[in-house]
Parts: sequence; structure tokens; C-alpha cells
Amino acid sequence: PYGGALRINKCQHKYPIKTSPTISNELFTLLNPSYFNSESFSIKSLSGTTGRKLAVMVEGTMRLKSPKSKRRKSNDQNLCLVSAGISLPHADKEATGGEDAYMIQIGKNGGGAIGVADGVGGWNAKGVNPAAYSRALMHFSRRYLLEDYKRKQEAKIKPEGLFQLVLKLIKDQLDKANPSSVQQVMNAAQNRSKVAGSATMVLAKLDGSAGLLEVGNLGDAGLRIIRQGGVADATEDQQYEFDMPFQMACQQFVDIQYNTAADANFINIEVQEGDWVIAGSDGLFDNMFDEEIIKLQTEAELRGSQVGDDYFVAQVVARALAERARRYSRDPLRRVPYAVAFAQEQQEEDAGNKIAQFFNKSNPANLGGKPDDITVIAAKVTTVKKAVLSAADKDARQLAKQVQAIAEEAIGRNAMKKQRVVKPLVSTGTIKVKASNRDI
Repeated sequence: PYGGALRINKCQHKYPIKTSPTISNELFTLLNPSYFNSESFSIKSLSGTTGRKLAVMVEGTMRLKSPKSKRRKSNDQNLCLVSAGISLPHADKEATGGEDAYMIQIGKNGGGAIGVADGVGGWNAKGVNPAAYSRALMHFSRRYLLEDYKRKQEAKIKPEGLFQLVLKLIKDQLDKANPSSVQQVMNAAQNRSKVAGSATMVLAKLDGSAGLLEVGNLGDAGLRIIRQGGVADATEDQQYEFDMPFQMACQQFVDIQYNTAADANFINIEVQEGDWVIAGSDGLFDNMFDEEIIKLQTEAELRGSQVGDDYFVAQVVARALAERARRYSRDPLRRVPYAVAFAQEQQEEDAGNKIAQFFNKSNPANLGGKPDDITVIAAKVTTVKKAVLSAADKDARQLAKQVQAIAEEAIGRNAMKKQRVVKPLVSTGTIKVKASNRDI
């Protein structure tokens, strides 16, 4: 509504907005009065007044305004995410492409969103491909975001007539009070993903005009905000116990209650131009400490910026982090976050057992990478004016088509089978822990 106008044709009678008998005072009070100019506006009576109502002929637009604190910036001043991603499967899963999935939604007028889902490998024991569910989550997350964007674009269509204008103003106020949140996106993705399996998930959505990044994470997929050589903010893992993360699933395929989007952690982060958003599956954060991620991101950004634009730099950063994490994951002598956490878990379990404590001290189990699927998204926060988004959007769409094909195939296959897969959460976690122990 800001900056729009409603011109009243052939004005004859003038009334201040607050006392106008034409458009009821109660209706305008329902809207925010500060959106309207304080000046009076004019109308023409077509059939005279009846009580407090007056028939009018409306043409054009009526001048509106917003409070200074809420006036919109031009699109080229909005912040956006210039994002690139990469997924490197575990050596044993290269034929199937691994069990991770990710999605990128480019906001050409500002904003944007990124997401990563990590299918829980324990489902392999039941003959279920864990990749199908993680890909379904990413497909439906992106679809919901695009549907929401389409709704907002349709709402911007210029209304015809006073009644349509008033309805639009009311709707805009309701939409503003109840914006599409990350939790809504995650919830919609879970409800629509009619596929057997379970997955951890992280999703981030940027409000480009406010400079606010809304983040939701369920389980051990994570996100870091890197600013001026440090971590400005980060997600926290959610686990029932060591190596058994929170995870969501399609309830019709399981016999116990899995987590939902409501169980995720949600944080709002104020971002600045020049910030980097690094999102990834546990394959990244289990094999690289934050200090290592920051150092490599800085080096990769410097190399990439000497050759290409922001999107090229994002690609360089994402690939550098993913390949470094994979290298560390295959190093049996590397000290990585997962090995350190595993050693600490063993010490807690062996507390009180003197023999176990002796062997732990002489043979500390804090070395060795964790082989896993590794997915990384690197997103630079910049302004729309400075961003080069066409290539990023093209690649994001191509990725979305691939994910959509896999997700829809899995959904169709499950719909034809119409079978119920029994898979308790505890069993899934136990299988995952045992597999991890062998890797260490």
C-alpha cells in the first residue's frame, strides 16, 4: 500500500479521514491510520447520503504513506543471499549420490533461502533409501517458498475500486502480522513428504528489507554466520544422546512419534552486507572445527574474488569447504570435532571403571575423521544492486528439478505400495552409532 494512490473523480465534498461519513471511520481505524496522509481527501456524492454512508465514484488512486520507520527501501538496497552448494557422498554411496540433499531459492528482489537435509542412514537396514526422504523435504520446502512468493506477488496487483483496495489493505496487515515463517516451511515440507525415512534438517530464510535471517534446525545439520573473521552466530545441535539426533519423518510410515518442525530450534539473526552464511550436514561440522571453517572460507573468498563475481566466489567457498571436510574425514590421524566428542562420551561411560580409564589415558580415542556424506552451502550476504543472481538462480532451478524428480518418484512408488514401514527411532539411532564406531 505504501506510495499508492486513489484518486476521487470530480471532487465536490471534502472531509478529513477521521470524520469522513463516506468510508466508515471504524473501517479505517481497523487499518493503521499512520499509513494515510493527514490531509483531507475529496469525494463526490452520486446518490446522496444515507445515515453515515455515502455512495461515491472512485477512479485512480488515493495518496497513501507509511511511517518513516516503515517506509520501504528500493529493491537494489535490499539484502540478498548469493548462494552455491555442493554435496559429496560417502565413498560407499557414490553410486546413489549419498543421502544428503540441499536446496537454494534465489530472491532476485532481495532475500532468498537455503536448506540442507541429512537422511538417517539407519533406514538402509529396512530396505529404505534414506535419500528419498531428505530430497522430498528439500523439494517441498522450496515449493512452499515459491508458492508463498507467488501469493505475495499476486497481492501486489493494483486493486480496482475502493472495496478491493480496503480488502487488500486488511489482507496486507494480516500478512504482515503473520509472515510465512521457517517453521511453517518446515512443517509444510514434513506434511507433504509422503516418503519412508527420516532426516535432520536446517533451513534459513532472509528478509532482505529488514536484514533478518530466520533459521530453524532440527538435529545435527547446522549453520554458521561468519563475520569479519569470527562466528557471529551459530545453531546448536539437538540430540537425544550421542550420535542420535532429533529427526523428522512422515508419521504414516512409522510406529512411534517422531519429531516435528515444532521441536526445532528457531533463531533470528541480524545480518550485514559482507556476512557469510555457511550451512551444512553433520559431515561438515563433524570433521571441521569452526576456526578451520573460518580460515578456509577467508582464503577461498580471497582466491575467488580475484577471478569472478560473488556467485563464483560462493561456489569456490562451498567446494573448498566440502573437499577439505572430505579429506579430513578420511584421515585416521586427524583430530576432528566428532572424534573429540566420541572420546568424551567414552570417558563418561567408563567413569568409575579404573581399567577402562587406564586404557583411555594410554590410548586416547580422539583422533580419526568421520567418513560421511558432506553437504555445504555457502551464501554471501550482499545487496541486490551488487549481486549477480541470474546464474545462481539458473543453477538453483536445475538442482530443484533433479531433486523434484527423485522426490516425486519415491512418493509415487510408496503410494503404489501402500505399505506401512515399521521403524522405531531408537533402532535407527543405535544402527547409526554402531556404524560411526567402526569408522572411528
